[in-house]
Amino acid sequence: MSKKFEFLKQCQRFFVLTVKDDSPIGRPFGAVAEFGSDLYIATSNKKEVYGQMKQNPNVQLVAIKDCCRDWIRISGKAEECQDIETKTKMFEACPVLEKHYGTPQCEFLAVFKIKVDEAELSDKDGVNKID
Repeated sequence: MSKKFEFLKQCQRFFVLTVKDDSPIGRPFGAVAEFGSDLYIATSNKKEVYGQMKQNPNVQLVAIKDCCRDWIRISGKAEECQDIETKTKMFEACPVLEKHYGTPQCEFLAVFKIKVDEAELSDKDGVNKID
């Protein structure tokens, strides 16, 4: 388990920032998984965030721990994964998705791999780049 994934899971919710027109826009997310060395997030293909990630794949994931001021910022590119195997693994990793989509075959379920370009973690040791 990478430090990035471990931190996001500990926070339980995080923000995904995308680009709308020429401005950043963020919204809360909760479903995150890690397969191999890649992070994955899920959303509906009916939401504005889906269209934004398709139009401009540059995203950031940002989270802060409730207990302290530790935070993480992950920058990368969102790449949609349409294969049922990835969607099924995402369902297994994030049971809350069943409440929203029923099954991995739901036509509205969209899963994105986040190809991480850079990740920074701020904790008691300062701000550091992490793998």
